[in-house]
Amino acid sequence: MSGPHLTNDQLDPNWQSVPDGTPVYTADRRQLGTVLYKRDLGLYVRGSGPDIYLVTPQDIARVEPNGVYLVVKQGEALVDQTPEPPEASGESAGQQE
Repeated sequence: MSGPHLTNDQLDPNWQSVPDGTPVYTADRRQLGTVLYKRDLGLYVRGSGPDIYLVTPQDIARVEPNGVYLVVKQGEALVDQTPEPPEASGESAGQQE
């Protein structure tokens, strides 16, 4: 079985091109959540509960048009402890100190 053949109207296999809201699936075929936002460290994924997960590029097995597939199981996913950035929580991103 070979990997998917992506066309121009599908997702680029690069994790940085994954749109917010894309489903993320674990190695045990469970939906971890959906992409909340992207940063240099990886994808931040909103789970079904209060948790936000950090999915590093090393944890990503493949990117397909229907979702991101991980090499880690749900219990191995890294829970992020940092607060959401202002643009992800709906606050103004243009605030200055």
